[in-house]
Order: sequence, then structure tokens, then C-alpha cells
Amino acid sequence: MQESREDEEVKQQVKDISKQMRELDLNKNKSVQQPVRNAQKEKKEVIHEETEYKKMVERQDEGKIEQVREKLEEQVRETPEEQVRETPEGQVKETPEEQVRETPEGQVKETPEEQVRETSEEQRQQQQPTYQVEEEQVRLALQEDQGTEAHLESWTSENFTQEGDHYMSCIRRLTTTFTLAGNTHQTSYVVKTKQKVFGGCFDDLLDVAFQKECLVYETLVPALNAELREGHLEHIRLPRCYFHSMKEGRQMIIMEDLSRCGFKMATHSLGLDAVHARLVVQELGRLHASSLLYQATLPNHCLALKYPVLQKDWHNYSERAEDELVVILKSDLVTLAAVAELSGRPKDEVMWLRDLATRTLQVFTRQLATEPPFAVFCHGDCWTNNALFRYDSDGVPVEVMLLDLQMARRGSVALDLTTFMYTSLSGQERRACYASLLHEYYASFSLVMQARGVPVPFTLEQLVAEYREKSLFGLLMGSDYLPVVMVGSQDVTDYSLVNLGEEVLMKDRLDKLPGIIQRNPHLVTLLLDLLNDMAHLGILEADQTTHV
Repeated sequence: MQESREDEEVKQQVKDISKQMRELDLNKNKSVQQPVRNAQKEKKEVIHEETEYKKMVERQDEGKIEQVREKLEEQVRETPEEQVRETPEGQVKETPEEQVRETPEGQVKETPEEQVRETSEEQRQQQQPTYQVEEEQVRLALQEDQGTEAHLESWTSENFTQEGDHYMSCIRRLTTTFTLAGNTHQTSYVVKTKQKVFGGCFDDLLDVAFQKECLVYETLVPALNAELREGHLEHIRLPRCYFHSMKEGRQMIIMEDLSRCGFKMATHSLGLDAVHARLVVQELGRLHASSLLYQATLPNHCLALKYPVLQKDWHNYSERAEDELVVILKSDLVTLAAVAELSGRPKDEVMWLRDLATRTLQVFTRQLATEPPFAVFCHGDCWTNNALFRYDSDGVPVEVMLLDLQMARRGSVALDLTTFMYTSLSGQERRACYASLLHEYYASFSLVMQARGVPVPFTLEQLVAEYREKSLFGLLMGSDYLPVVMVGSQDVTDYSLVNLGEEVLMKDRLDKLPGIIQRNPHLVTLLLDLLNDMAHLGILEADQTTHV
């Protein structure tokens, strides 16, 4: 089969980048971070175009989704056919959706919409922290931060995030007043506690998540930072952890409040730009490389064997995990297929998505499978909301901090890269700069390895091939994350319906879709760009050929 023009372009990009890499003198004692001056120049060139670009994208989106919205609204307005049901009083007509529910006053009929509203209300009531912070825990965190002579005088707690910020943990800010050496001071911390979400549907997953993050902060982060210190390099850019507890029902992590240092979340309505993305992939390169160095010190050279919890993932964290994952991923891809069909995409693309939806578990587990030299400690949930940025006076991002290691895993470097690329960048930005971002990642990874005198275990060309090999993972993550990232709290998927089966979940999602599109027109573009990338990289054609 002849290679496509896109493949030739990608290969040429890789060759150009390889030439640049050979010209880099990686043996000199240079800072791991790229010069900020270049980023400032690039950012300033982009800022003045950004407003007009956003307006242009919004106009294009509005025109593109008008037909989709009309068709979806028409489908949702269609009245289901009435059916005849035998009763003691005779035959009565009812729609297929109506169900009888026993109440103290007798039997009443209710529709799935009423059931969903009831479930959603229960969900909101149950989205409460399962455990409140106690003064002793605040005191221990304060003394870990300020020293044992610090005396806690008072403290308050307030919600750090709001409904719709898409966090599965309850996140709060603790503001403390303390005395030290006769002086009174104030400081603040961020505390994460386990909470019931989606009617307790993911309780088991949250147990695993807290277990992972406590392990990472207690054991892995110190080990990775030790490897970096050996090469006279900066520590991994993560908030400091001052207290953690894994007691049953009292899972908690108290950590540094990065907002005090000027870090904040980027605006992500249209995805991150290349300047923000460069900082993230550079830090992923340092994280992965330091874990590879640490892994080499283990007797079996495998993090997952030393820390079995890193092998627990979405498909195996509990006995029902596989079934739940299949329902969720299938509904993601069926929704994407519906948007593609109504947008007039080629029939073979729509059929491919629907076929892919029938084998999501197989695809997910195959994409997770990882072998050396790419097997490292992965962040596991690297997307826009899990990165905070510090900006200079011109609004240029100059530093990044990664957050939330609750889904950490041992896996391919490309799992983090594709998750980030397909959830946090627009399709246009991704296709324009993915090759340069892979170059930035590779340069950062290489600098860590060579600072320790260790050969880089793979070439840039091999990294690009691995990225393409794991691109289906990016499609799965993008189709799952984007509808969450782009919508408000009223439109968030009610995952408590997972336990009621895929038909109920799908109906709820498709019923909400017209309103979601109307309120978030750019979402259609982002979703269809996932499909564009699969075609651009040759993934769609290759997978179709394999599964004919």
C-alpha cells in the first residue's frame, strides 16, 4: 500500500527534528528548562491574534453545528409509539418508557426522565465528603510545613472548587493562623478527601485512587527526586505533600496551596496553546525519565511488581470494573458516532466508530499493554485541569505544576502524551505542533538521562512510532473527557446510571446532547477533530484493515 501524503509529511517532520536533535550538545551542563525568552517572544506573537482566532472559530462552529443541532432536537422531540398494557381494569395505552413505581399512596407511573431527575438529586445530595478534617490533622500538616515549633491558633475550611469543576475528590482550602517565634502568621493548604460521587458508583475506584496518590507522595516522589538530585537537576514539579491518611473512610491528603505562589489554571475553552503545552510535555519528560532511572535500580526493573497498586486501572480495580468501563466507553463512542453521522461524515467513518464501540475493552487493554523501553511511571490523568501555570507580567506562562496523581500507572510514555494531546489541545493546534511537542518532550527526557550519564533508550523516530501506536488510547480519552471538560454542571454525564445499564445511560446522554451542543458549539469541532486525527495519522485505515 502506498504511503499517504500525510505520512510523508510526518516522516519529513521527524527527519527535520532528528537533524535538530543531532545538533544539540546534550553533554553540556545546561538547565533542563528551555529558555523563557523564546517562549515569551512566541507567546507575544500569538496573543495579539488569539482574540480574532477565537471569534473566527466560534463563527465556524456555529455554522457547522446548526444542522447537527436541528437533527438532534428533531430526534429528541419524536414521541415514542404507544403500547397497550393489560391491567385488571382492561387495556390501557402507555409509552414504552413509562414504568410503575410503588409508593405509600399506591402505584404511580414515571418516565426515565423522572427517574433520572430523582437519581441526579440523590447524586447531588450524596456528593459530600465522607470525612471532615480534624484539628489534629491540620496541626500535623502545619508542623510538617513550618516546623515543630509552629503552634496552630485557628483554622477555617472553604470549598476550593465548585460544582462542574469535574473533580472526583472533595477539594478544600484550609486557612490557618499560627504563631512561630512569638510572631503571628497565616498560611493556607489544599486538602483532598474522599467523597461519594454519582451515587457511590465509583467508591472502589476512589479507594484505589487515594491509595495510589498516598503511595506516590510517600515513596515514589522522594525516589524520583533523589534520581534528579544525582544529576544536579530540579525536583519534579508537584505540590508538596504535608499530611496523608489511608485510614478506611478517612482518606485524606493535605498539600501545598500553589495559588499562594501565583499558580492558576489556564483558560481552556479552546484548548491550550503550544506555549502552555510545551511546559507540560517537558515536565512529563522529566517525570518519565526520572522514573526510568529509579526503575533501573529495582531488582526486577519493574515498578508495577514493586508497587502492585500501579497495575490497578479503570478495567480491573474491582469485580464490576470491566462492565462499568465498557458501558462508559461504548456510550462515548456511540455519541461521537452520532455527532459524526449528523455532521455528514463519510459512512465508513461512522461505521468504524460503531464497530470500535463494540470492542472497547479489547482496545483499552491492548493500548495499556507496555514493554520496555517505553514502560515508565505515568501520571495517568494528564489533562488541562491537572496542570497549574505561573505567568510573567506579560501573561506568558513560565512554569508549570502537575496535579492529581490518583490515576498513576506503570505504562507507556505515549499514554500520558496522547491523553494530554487529545484532551487538552484543539485539533488545529494538535496537528500543527504535535511533532514539535514530541521533540520538546524527547529533548527534556534526554537531558535527564544524559545528566546521569545513561543512554537514551529510544530514538525520536521510535517515540513518534509509539505515539501513533497509542493514538487509539487518545481517541478513547478524548471522547470521554471532552464532553466533561466543555460542559457546565447541568450537562455533566450522570454516571450513576452506569449501574442501570448502557441503554439508560445512552438515552440520558443523547437526550442531553441537543442542549449541550447549543450551549457548547465548539464541542462538536473538538469531537470531530478526534476523528480527523485518526484519519490523518492513518489509524482509522489501519484499524479498519485489521478488523475487516
